[in-house]
Amino acid sequence: MLPLWEGYDEWAHFAYIQHIVGSLQSTVGTAATPGPDETAGDGATPPVETPAPGQVISYTFEYCQNQHGQGIAGGQLTNNDSVPHLVTLIVEFYQIDTTKMLNDTRSYEYDMPAGQSREWQAVVSSGLPSVDVSCKVREIQVR
Repeated sequence: MLPLWEGYDEWAHFAYIQHIVGSLQSTVGTAATPGPDETAGDGATPPVETPAPGQVISYTFEYCQNQHGQGIAGGQLTNNDSVPHLVTLIVEFYQIDTTKMLNDTRSYEYDMPAGQSREWQAVVSSGLPSVDVSCKVREIQVR
């Protein structure tokens, strides 16, 4: 006999996240990537990142939102290198129009083939206050 909370409801957790992401994608326009001192957030359209010479991984933001205490950020990753890499982003969530960081989180780890792009996502599962948020990538971990 398995406990009711182990495994049986995992599909519901995943379905809820898919629902939130789907609603975000239908409410946001085109994305861009923040520069070092800029953030992406509600209504913000930061400049698109141009890979610097020799830059292995580039990214864009497509969404950054706080929905009912859950922070969700995502966009596109591109491997500009000629070899595959494992990539993780560290994303910070800020209260919009302030320097107050609310939380930071890791994206999933992505297997990036050479020259390929794919979607990325970082999720703060709960605990954000009910405020508008902005996001920025603090670090890109490449292996």
